[in-house]
Amino acid sequence: MSTYGQFLETLAQRESSGNKQAINNLGYLGLYQMGEAALVDAGYIQNDGKINNNYKDYQWTGVDGINSYTDFLKSAQAQTNAVSSYHKRVLGYLKNNGATNFIGQTIDGIVISEAGLLAAAHLIGAKAVKDWLDNSTGTTPEDAFGTKPTEYMRLLGDNEVGNLNPNDMNVPTAGAPGGNPGNLANSGSGNSDRSIPRDPLVLDLDGDGVELTVLEGSNAYFDLNGDGFATRTAWLSGDDGFLALDRNKDGAINDISELFGSQERTGYEELGDLDSNADGVIDAKDERFTDLKVWQDKNGDGVSQSHELRSLTEAGIASISLGHDTVETQEGSDAQIARRGTFTWADGRQGVATETSGTAADVLFGSNSTFTRYVGGVTMDSDVSAVANIKGYGKMPDLHQAMSLDSDLKNYVLNLFRAPTAESLLSNFEELLVQWAGVDGITIEAIDPNHRLDVDTETGLVNFRLAGESFTLEQLGVIKQYAGMDVLRLGDGQWREDGEIVTTGGYYRQAYDELSRNLLVKFAVANGVLSDVMPELSYNATTDLLTTRTTIDTPVFDKALGNIARSLDNSEALTAQWLALTALVEIDPSSRAILANSIGNLVSSYTGADLDALLSAFGNPAFEFLNIDTKFGASGADTIDGGKIEDVIVGFGGNDRLRGADGDDTLSGGKGNDALYGDADSDTLSGGIGNDTLYGGAGDGVSRRHRWLSPKRCGQTETGVAVWLNPTCAGPYLYRTTCSNSPEGGVC
Repeated sequence: MSTYGQFLETLAQRESSGNKQAINNLGYLGLYQMGEAALVDAGYIQNDGKINNNYKDYQWTGVDGINSYTDFLKSAQAQTNAVSSYHKRVLGYLKNNGATNFIGQTIDGIVISEAGLLAAAHLIGAKAVKDWLDNSTGTTPEDAFGTKPTEYMRLLGDNEVGNLNPNDMNVPTAGAPGGNPGNLANSGSGNSDRSIPRDPLVLDLDGDGVELTVLEGSNAYFDLNGDGFATRTAWLSGDDGFLALDRNKDGAINDISELFGSQERTGYEELGDLDSNADGVIDAKDERFTDLKVWQDKNGDGVSQSHELRSLTEAGIASISLGHDTVETQEGSDAQIARRGTFTWADGRQGVATETSGTAADVLFGSNSTFTRYVGGVTMDSDVSAVANIKGYGKMPDLHQAMSLDSDLKNYVLNLFRAPTAESLLSNFEELLVQWAGVDGITIEAIDPNHRLDVDTETGLVNFRLAGESFTLEQLGVIKQYAGMDVLRLGDGQWREDGEIVTTGGYYRQAYDELSRNLLVKFAVANGVLSDVMPELSYNATTDLLTTRTTIDTPVFDKALGNIARSLDNSEALTAQWLALTALVEIDPSSRAILANSIGNLVSSYTGADLDALLSAFGNPAFEFLNIDTKFGASGADTIDGGKIEDVIVGFGGNDRLRGADGDDTLSGGKGNDALYGDADSDTLSGGIGNDTLYGGAGDGVSRRHRWLSPKRCGQTETGVAVWLNPTCAGPYLYRTTCSNSPEGGVC
């Protein structure tokens, strides 16, 4: 990777933890947290003459096909192109205005480099960097969150003193963040643990009303339950402050016990405990008034810092009234005021307040129980570093933390990875999940005290009849812990959602399969199990992202499948290859259909004993994690129906009837007069040799295409005929092709 590629990768981790969809509470977007001014300079949005970072109102220019902020957040490549264009403008400004003349000099113990200048300018702006360097004896500037440019210079520019070319970028493709299985589990459980409100007491410090950040736009993690896990939560704007009490006197606000308000009691009720003279006001006459703090979380991260804490007197607050009014709340809102009262300023000119009183409020914050960070006490054992760390979710701490907290888990993991192989990891992986989640021997009452389903005494499974799914108690326990739920409801629910019938068991199956697949490939990549078959893969536990330095496309899949075809007698190599392909599909789920097409092409090119040997590769247990359904016919006439996921259906000989149903399917008829039905979604239909009828299907009517491909191998005189019957096209279309003069295919 180029030096600029390294610069960008580190910058993305620092700015957004590698999350391309990140939006901070000031409206900065994406991997590199670009604001309105930077996007204007980069040419991605129009200049409306005012800079307010109101990203929902941006007028996008259409560069890179980006026409909305949602388009921008979906495309890591567009974000990288944008930041590169912006950096080019920044470097030009720094050079033209003499800032690069400071390269080689030392400021605050840091040797100034071109990369350091660029990093500082990314944080506070190029002009601010120039002004700072021209007056370096003055105060070091900060961004809105209190971060100094020297921190970025130290992180990104300390070892880089050469020229930095913004056009020289090589940023890897990253993806596969965890967490979504928790959303699936909550959906299946009726959202029983989603967004349970907590109500800390807050103060409007700038007189413009209490400003809240909804869960979707919040970067805050805070322990709202007092269980040692900081949970992603809706939050308070940095302009306002929390009323706090540092009960353990460690100089920090650690969890909900040091704020006012909990699930059991309102903020006003808890504050009333400090009204020692029972006059209905908290002021200097009360014994613990001087212990009260205002926490102004300026950077919105949910972590208190010493400079964010002030006493009430330092904040200019004379008293807080316990009197308050109840505010009508709205169903479904995850950031709202529940009770409103007042506090009194010691000086009416305090801040921007023009009155002698300000607003105090009990606010309700929703949270997502899956997205957590363990903040409880733990002494890290040095030997856990023998295995790679993996990001945890819900009530499962990060692996190194969990191993340090549980010696049995540590010993199990260390033994498993003493000499890891793909096969040993796969065969022991379910037990690894059970140990990490701490659910070995879990009872059904611990999962759901009011369970409406029971354990089958013969099989030991919990059966969800309507979904046709069954789980062990340990599997359900893993789902519960990963989702961070107090209760995983066990009932055979069925309901209609977006026009389709869904079930409790179906959601739980999706959740378990997805978390297993996601964590399996991360363990494999992070511990070098796949380094021989795909060394381009890597994993970062901080960002929880898998990364590849190859383009995820047909040539990559064809190469890997070719390796599989040459490794049919080597089960370890087969397992590793399938897991490597699973990792690529985890990084880019849209590539699953491309892989399915490559599989269909490979299988269609084999016959006889060679075909039988190839098909055995699909019996390897690692293949199941790809979530691609394979169905293969015989030499006679076959009728084969696909399912709801991506299908690879090959008819071979005979007059076959193949139907893809839902999912992006690959259908190949082979020899004979075949009828192929793509049905919904984007399907690839290959009739093969013979007179074939191809029904593309309606798809969803939006950017869906169905392709007919001519046969790759046939005699000079053979002719293939395909008839399109696709109601979304202006057809039907008729393709008549011969092998001697055949187009690559027709696209509707």
